[in-house]
Amino acid sequence: MSGLEFATKYKPFLKRFGDICGKDMAGQVELAHAEMVAAFKERELVQTVISLQTDEMPLDKAWEQLGREYPLLCDFVDFIATIFANSGTVESDFSKLNRIANPHRRSLTDLSLEGLLQAEYYEEMFELGGI
Repeated sequence: MSGLEFATKYKPFLKRFGDICGKDMAGQVELAHAEMVAAFKERELVQTVISLQTDEMPLDKAWEQLGREYPLLCDFVDFIATIFANSGTVESDFSKLNRIANPHRRSLTDLSLEGLLQAEYYEEMFELGGI
């Protein structure tokens, strides 16, 4: 995914982040992102960590490396991965749960439902390029 593609996908989250954490924080996230993009072009360590962010180095391990230098971006990634409890997201979650717990799967445990719901969100995050 190119930087431009990523930028168009994370912008809606950045607006929500700014609404909750303040416009200054959202601006700082954009600056930190620009710094990391520049570092990716210039520094081999950043290139390696980002390039290996696959099965070789899961996202949490990559952010252990990058989070030290870009803590605000690390917080922003956590923010994107958080489910917010407003009516739209709650309705969406219940819709997903209804698809998961169809009549043939009503005996799933809460833990199984939670895991399957997280898998649904994992797929969405993967499409956003966050995983």
